[in-house]
Amino acid sequence: MVARKVVHWTAQGHDWRTKPDSSLPEGWDPPDPGDPLEHWLAEHDMRALLAELPEGQRVVAERIHLDGLSHQQVAAELGITRNAVDQRLHNAHRNLAESLAA
Repeated sequence: MVARKVVHWTAQGHDWRTKPDSSLPEGWDPPDPGDPLEHWLAEHDMRALLAELPEGQRVVAERIHLDGLSHQQVAAELGITRNAVDQRLHNAHRNLAESLAA
């Protein structure tokens, strides 16, 4: 559920890099970090969505969104440039938005 809202938010053109504040869109409820069930559900929803992506996009999205690595850390781990990580992540977000809109 969280993953769908994040993808929907991204598809609507919200970009954290261009917004001066870090306010979340209306109706966005992050899971309670203290609730193991919410954490499990959020992670499995995200994993199911990411499983549909091409491998390169999936790996980058998993390492950033699920494992919490920075773009630079993912680039170093995969032996690719930071720009390649950004492109794969952008394409992953676009593909997820398209699959959720269908």
